[in-house]
Amino acid sequence: MNWEIRLAKRVQKQIIGIPPKDREAVLFALRDMQADPFFGDIKWLKNQQYTLRRRVGVWRILFDIDRESKIILIGDIVRRSDNTY
Repeated sequence: MNWEIRLAKRVQKQIIGIPPKDREAVLFALRDMQADPFFGDIKWLKNQQYTLRRRVGVWRILFDIDRESKIILIGDIVRRSDNTY
């Protein structure tokens, strides 16, 4: 069974602002996450607003998961910088 991805409202706007080539990679990663949210360059975050992050080039997808309902809540997509986390 695939996981359901839910995007926060601001994430929908953030995706539009990503350059087209990078946007394609981010959208591809989101589709991959539906099959297995733990596959890829995933890292558990400590003392952060979101539980996990997935690295896609210079972009970071920050998300939480609900294992019982198989829901992935994408809370933020940010470009990596020195103060991203």
